[in-house]
Amino acid sequence: MQGTIVWNMRVTLDRQVAAPGETLYAQFSLANALAEPMFIEAITWNTNFYPVDQAVRQEVKKIIPPHGQEYLAAGTIRIPDVPSDQYRIDVVARTLIYHGGDWVDLQIVPLTEGKTFLVAHTPRFRAFVSRSLRAEDLPVADAMLPVIQSWGFDTHTVGINEFESDPAKLSERVLAEVVKADCLFAVATPRDISQLDHLVRAFAWLNSEASFAFALKKPLLLLVDQSVKLECLLASPHLAPIRYDPANLPVFLGLLNVMMPFVLQAVAHHVQTQTIVQRAQAERVVAYGAFIAGTIQRKLPE
Repeated sequence: MQGTIVWNMRVTLDRQVAAPGETLYAQFSLANALAEPMFIEAITWNTNFYPVDQAVRQEVKKIIPPHGQEYLAAGTIRIPDVPSDQYRIDVVARTLIYHGGDWVDLQIVPLTEGKTFLVAHTPRFRAFVSRSLRAEDLPVADAMLPVIQSWGFDTHTVGINEFESDPAKLSERVLAEVVKADCLFAVATPRDISQLDHLVRAFAWLNSEASFAFALKKPLLLLVDQSVKLECLLASPHLAPIRYDPANLPVFLGLLNVMMPFVLQAVAHHVQTQTIVQRAQAERVVAYGAFIAGTIQRKLPE
């Protein structure tokens, strides 16, 4: 097995940028690169700002079928007070393969290249990402997130890194997350094909979440599969969708990276404007309170 790729580990982070004191959420999944079954007993992972003796070991005990893929485990990473820089998550897996009628212990197999992320002390913006949670749509949104996050956005999606335990309150939780966000990125992957016109629509939640953001006057960027027909509010001429070809994502990601400074500027202007408006409203409330208090005091008998 010398030099043979045994498995491909995928490390997914809820965001690519974090500040000291914050927590990253990491998920680990693995694709069996062999035409033979594989058994993963456990994985051990660590970041390069923590000593080796603080590595996290998680029992897995899963059989991965030939060329199959499985979710393994998840965990959180508390960011210590380290300098702003790029850091790395390293993963190893205790691996056995079924070969020649018996299980062969490969011992510890390491991840070829660690998963990198950025620690930054600078202020960042909160972005709500409206995206599909279907497995077939994950590669598209997961490819876009690192670009968005690398420009200083913390990304939040209900069902990805924000969870609602009560299904009856799901709509309220989505609205609450959109309200908290400084902006919204909507990734319109194809979902329904109309029996009438045979055109492809986006998933239903995208329309609701984008409509919430529009009503709240949040900056909104639509990232739309070239096969998707936008309808209702999303088809408004006031919204300019950015189209992508899922078969040629690298070109689109390069374009998105070029656009992000302008998006960042627009969001920063929006946040600054909202801060000024809120401050003015607070000053009017204080002034009105002082006026009412003065009026009452003048009416009191001596």
